[in-house]
Amino acid sequence: MADETAKSKLPAILDGTFFAVESRDADTEKVVAKCLKCINGKRVSGSIASTSNFLTHIKRVHPSCLTQFEEHKRTVQEEKQQVKRKHDNDMSGVERSLKQPKLENFKPKMVTQNTVNHLIVNYIVKGMHSLRTVETDEFRELIRGLAPEATIMSRRTLVQKVSDRREDMNVDLKKRLSDMRYVCTTADAWSSSGYGYLGVTAHWITPETLARQSVALACRRLKGSHTYDVLAEALTDVYQEFGLSCKNVVGCVTDNGSNFTKAFREFGVEYGVEEDLDDGPVDVAEHLDYSCDDLHTVLNADSELMSTAVIVLPPHHPCSSHTLSLLAVTDVQEALKESASLKRLYNATMGKCSALWNSASRSLKSTEAIEAIVHRRLVRPCPTRWNSLYDSLLVLKKLREHLKTVCEAVGVAVFRDIELEFIDEYVEVLYPVATALDRLQGPTGDSMSFIGALIPTLLTVKRKLLSLSQSPNIHHCGPVAAALLRGLNRRFGHLMNMEPSATDYVIAAICHPYFKLRWVPQEHADFCRQLFSKARMANRVPDRCPPTASVASSAVGKADDFFEFSSAAASDAPNDDNKLQVNHHIFQLYKCVTFLVDLVLIYFMNSAFSLLYSSGSSVSLWHVFNR
Repeated sequence: MADETAKSKLPAILDGTFFAVESRDADTEKVVAKCLKCINGKRVSGSIASTSNFLTHIKRVHPSCLTQFEEHKRTVQEEKQQVKRKHDNDMSGVERSLKQPKLENFKPKMVTQNTVNHLIVNYIVKGMHSLRTVETDEFRELIRGLAPEATIMSRRTLVQKVSDRREDMNVDLKKRLSDMRYVCTTADAWSSSGYGYLGVTAHWITPETLARQSVALACRRLKGSHTYDVLAEALTDVYQEFGLSCKNVVGCVTDNGSNFTKAFREFGVEYGVEEDLDDGPVDVAEHLDYSCDDLHTVLNADSELMSTAVIVLPPHHPCSSHTLSLLAVTDVQEALKESASLKRLYNATMGKCSALWNSASRSLKSTEAIEAIVHRRLVRPCPTRWNSLYDSLLVLKKLREHLKTVCEAVGVAVFRDIELEFIDEYVEVLYPVATALDRLQGPTGDSMSFIGALIPTLLTVKRKLLSLSQSPNIHHCGPVAAALLRGLNRRFGHLMNMEPSATDYVIAAICHPYFKLRWVPQEHADFCRQLFSKARMANRVPDRCPPTASVASSAVGKADDFFEFSSAAASDAPNDDNKLQVNHHIFQLYKCVTFLVDLVLIYFMNSAFSLLYSSGSSVSLWHVFNR
C-alpha cells in the first residue's frame, strides 16, 4: 500500500511506464531513473519537480513514443482527478451541499494565444494549404467560433512563424545528425510542370533501440540541366548545410541514371578513404611539384575547376530496386525478340489491354459502364512505374470472367482465349519480381527494406523463376521466365555468387534477425560462417552472453510465405542450449555494424515526393516539416 501511495505521488513520466526510479534523495528530490524503452536501460538524472531531462530523452531517443506518453499523461491526470473528487465527496459526508450549481458559474476553459498560433501553423504546413488560407473569411469564422478571444494571425505573420519553426527544426536535426556515427542518404532529381527539383533524405539506426529514423533533408529547385556536375554541387550544398561529410555518410542511394552515376564516379570516394588519410606521416617531398606557371595563367584559371575541387561525395550505391525493375522492362523485350510467335501474342494482348485502359480513362460513359459491371475501376499503368503494369494486368486477371462483357460495353476488341491465357501466365511469371520490388521499396517500417534482405530476396526470386521456366504448366511465357533468369544472373550474379564485392551484403543478411544463416546455400556455408566470425572478432563482440541478450529473439519477425529457404541451407539450427548464445552474437553484431544494415536499398524518392509537385507553392513547406 505504501508503494502504491508513493507511486501515485510521482509524475506520470516516472510512474514505471516509461521510467523506473532507482534512487531518490529525500532532501533535494533528485532522482535517477532507468529508461524502460532503451534496450540497455539507460540511466537519466533529474528531479521530481522538474522532469525536463526525462522528457528530452524521450523526444530525442524515442520520438515514436512521444504520442504514447502524452496519452498516458492525460490518463494519469484524469485518474488523479477522479480520486480527488471521490475523496472530497467522502470527506464532506452529509455536510455536502445538495444544491445543484448554476450553469453560469462555470466558465469554459480558455485556449491561449500561443496554442492557437501553434495549431494554425500545424494546420497550414501539415495539410499543405495555401498561406492565404488564414485570410479567408471562412477560416477566420472557424477560429472565432472555436476561440472567440484569440487573435488570428495575418499571412505575413504566418510566413515568419513558419520560417522560425523551420530554423528550429533544422537546428534540432543538425544536432541529431551530429550524434550519429553512420548515416545513409538517398537522392533523386526530377522535373514537373517545367521546374526541376532535387530531393535528399537521410536514414540512420538509433543505437539504443535499433529503430531506423528517416528524415527529409531537402526538396529544392534545381535550375538548369540535370548534368553530373550540377547534381554533385547541389548534393554537396545539402551535405554541408546539415554538417554531413564522408566521415559519417557511409553511402548515397540513387537510381542508375547516367548523370548520378558519373557524378559519383567523378567526385565520389570509397568508404573509409578519409580515415586512411590520417594514418602515419606523409612524405611531402614526394608530392611537391616544382613546375611553375606565369602569373597571368594562375589568375585566369578556370573558376569552374576551382569550385569543383572542393566537391567530395560519399560512396555510391545504385538502387537495387531500380536495377531489379529493369528485368521486367529490358529483359522481357529481349525474350520477345527471340520468339516471333511470342512477340505477336504479346503485342496483340497488350494492344487490347491498352485500348481498354484508354477507353476507361478518357470516356466518362465507359467508366460508368465498367463500374456498373464489375463494381470497381480499372487500374491504368504508369509509364515510370513498372509495378503498375503488373498491378493493372493482375486486376484484369481477377476480372477474367467479366472481360468479355466489359469489352463489349466499351466497344473494344474482345480478348481471345489464348490472350487471356497469356495474361494469366504473364502475371504468374512476373509475380516473383513484382513481389520482390514491393518488399524492397516498401514502407519505411517494413523490415524487408534493409540491405540485409537483398541477397535472400534475390535468391528467392531466382528459385521461383527457375521453377517457372521448367514448369509444364507454362505454355506461352516460358521464354519470358528464362530471359528474366538470365537478366537476374547478369545484373546480380556477383551478389548471389558471394563474390568479394558482396561481403557487406552477406554480413548484413546474417545480422538480420529474420534471416540469420538459413538463407545461405550449402555451397557457400563455410564462406559465410567465416565472414560472420571475422566481423564478430573485428567488432569485438563478446563471447559471453549477458542476461539482456534475450531481446534479440524478440526481433525475429513472423514467418513470411514469400521466401523459400532450401532444405540444404546452412542454418543448422542450434539446440536450446546454444540458441540464446547465437542470438546474442547476431544481436550484438547487428548493433556494431549498423552502417551495413542502415544502407537502405529502397528507392522511394519519387513515391515519397510524388505529393510535392502537385502543388508547387507548398513544396518548401512540406519537406521541412515532414520528419
